[in-house]
Amino acid sequence: NNDHDQPNSQQQDYLMNLQWSKQSDDQSSGLNLIAYHTTIDLPSSQLWGSTEEPVDSSTVNTTQGYMLQANHQRWLNADWQWLTHILWFDDQQTSTSLSSVSDQSSVLWKNDWFYGTRWKIGWDINYDIFNTVNSKASYDSDEYITSAYARYTQPLNSKVSMAFGARSAWQGIGATSSTNDHLYQHNTAFVNEQSLYWKPKSTWRFFLRRDMNFRMPKGKEEVWSADGTVHDLAVQTGTAYEAGFNWKYNNDAIRLAVFHLDIDNELAYTLFPLPYGEVTNLPPTRRVGIDLSAERVLSDDWSSSVEMSWVNPTIRSGEYEGNQIPGVSPFNGGVAVTYGALPQWSMTIMESYHSSFYASDDFDNTGDKMPDYWLTNARWQKQWNTMTLTLRADNLLDKHYVRYGQYYSDGSIRYYAADGFMMLATMKIRLVK
Repeated sequence: NNDHDQPNSQQQDYLMNLQWSKQSDDQSSGLNLIAYHTTIDLPSSQLWGSTEEPVDSSTVNTTQGYMLQANHQRWLNADWQWLTHILWFDDQQTSTSLSSVSDQSSVLWKNDWFYGTRWKIGWDINYDIFNTVNSKASYDSDEYITSAYARYTQPLNSKVSMAFGARSAWQGIGATSSTNDHLYQHNTAFVNEQSLYWKPKSTWRFFLRRDMNFRMPKGKEEVWSADGTVHDLAVQTGTAYEAGFNWKYNNDAIRLAVFHLDIDNELAYTLFPLPYGEVTNLPPTRRVGIDLSAERVLSDDWSSSVEMSWVNPTIRSGEYEGNQIPGVSPFNGGVAVTYGALPQWSMTIMESYHSSFYASDDFDNTGDKMPDYWLTNARWQKQWNTMTLTLRADNLLDKHYVRYGQYYSDGSIRYYAADGFMMLATMKIRLVK
């Protein structure tokens, strides 16, 4: 139960998770069922720079559904193994905003084959149905996405190896609305990877990588609008260059990477047009940055970890060339300290920092930045023979910060406050036959 300090801004979450697994000498199987129900009284937005108080919430969203996962892994012989994975997802969302009801069903079938440590090949297919009815319009979409991939690793000597990979994907989307707006869209994507690894010692591994990526627009995103407008979105594609190293000794580890990522047709959400907003393609973007993470065991009872990420997120061409990408914080970092160790109990304190960012749609970078903030989280965990209890407290100090800011054409900004103090209790029971 998450109770905010703003009027009628409350969230209730109920979740049930059942797992089953079985393993033998040459195969293993598992089932995972997740059922959930969430009700959110959405807070009103506030005008940036104003002392106005948020009004009582008039929008209540309810999300409920289930997800069933089944997986099976089989060792065919000493070299070959096969892993298959099936996911069924069914979800319904209702909202008092325009009295909308949205239903979504999705099924994914994924197969992977491994040959020793050199070859990995696979294919997957996903089918998704989405429909919404509100007081203004109704619309629906159905889509399929299928892809196939292969990755090969070739040792050059005892310390150096190379890896090559490629993936092809195909998508078909059909979308219609009660306003007679419709489309049928066929998308394709092809990406590849080239990597070079050098391992001078057992504790060190250096890498140099070029990796392409893509994201297909979802049918739900094509029809996400209040008035039934169907959007023709382009496939998001990107190319990343990365160099760095991994160091690991016993339970201590360090990872450092520098990267350069260019993205075309980046898919992003904007609040306009009200009240639902829409998903759009951004101008070409670029992110150049550094990622650092480290883990250190200080003693039998104490351990620590650090994560930091700095990025320069810019629009790389067009009218807003050189400006910062709205909604992206250039710096994020955190440190965690843990006392105790399972199976008895453990306590972790986490402190994180998130730098300022421009509000969504402020491509000119002329509006105020949403301020930076610190967050303190804590987690306590206790384990018994067949039961694990976890208590998690997020935003322990009830810090007030901006969850989402929206820039308007007149220069004003309206923002939504983030969650205040939140407590979550989780109990996991393992049934052993």
